[in-house]
Amino acid sequence: MRSALRMLRTRLTLAIATCAAVLLVAAVPAGAAQNLTGFPATFPKAAALCAKAGKGKLGKKLAPSKGKVLAACAKLRQSYSDALTTLLATTDPLRLQMKAIVKAQRDACLLARRNRDRLGCRNAQLDARAKLAPLRGQIVAAQKVARTSYEQARRTFWATVRKLRGGAGLSPDAPPGETPVADVPQDSDLDQG
Repeated sequence: MRSALRMLRTRLTLAIATCAAVLLVAAVPAGAAQNLTGFPATFPKAAALCAKAGKGKLGKKLAPSKGKVLAACAKLRQSYSDALTTLLATTDPLRLQMKAIVKAQRDACLLARRNRDRLGCRNAQLDARAKLAPLRGQIVAAQKVARTSYEQARRTFWATVRKLRGGAGLSPDAPPGETPVADVPQDSDLDQG
């Protein structure tokens, strides 16, 4: 009976330790994986307020609510990071696909020039434009989703901060603009043949 009880305690301790280790390992990448590229440009006033809160330099009225401001900042950063990560996960494969289309068109035009076939290059250019247009549409749709997420996070942040003592007088950030997706090939990148 004692050995069975000891065995049960050992198994329970091992199970708890394993769960704790898994949770600890899972929690570390989540905090470290935040992508805050462009955060200060998207939310300049919120970023400045968060920096002040982090340094403990909030105004007299808002200083007692430092913990709540820091929690709102953490939530805003996480929401921004999640939206940006989703945007990049959606647009990165599209950009690579677009670059491949441009490269294939340039190669086709090079071959057409070697064969003195002006119509071949023109057809490759028209085909590439037709393939690029829907991909650009998908990028625009992903940007709209990101902008909606940013706007929701902005509203939540400022609603939280403005409810705090000393926060009512703070002016919120303007709604975020279009999130640029870098390095998207344009029709001007196509070989004109």
